[in-house]
Amino acid sequence: MAKSKFILGIASERIAKLFSLAEESSKKNETKLSNKYIKIAKELSRHYKVSIPKKLKIRVCKKCGEFQIPGVNSNVTVASSKSCVIYTCKKCGSQNKIFYKKTTSLQVSRATH
Repeated sequence: MAKSKFILGIASERIAKLFSLAEESSKKNETKLSNKYIKIAKELSRHYKVSIPKKLKIRVCKKCGEFQIPGVNSNVTVASSKSCVIYTCKKCGSQNKIFYKKTTSLQVSRATH
């Protein structure tokens, strides 16, 4: 039996809520609680076969599963030569690279009087 869109929507909302709770708890230095929220969100994602949005997924270390806050428990480096942003976990040292496209300089058109 296929899961309805309503149930999948609720699962997506719960995953987003759990990520926001993880962010709040990690700002209060409650890392165990934030990691528990992330673990529950991943279990919901697997059970209902709902993907976690990329915007939220990059906030979690792929190796240790720790919720990352830039500057607190992860370092962020912009490697312009490689066109990527590198998130380095301070707990396990793993690196997560997010690639981006370089944009060309914008041409500004000037209105003539």
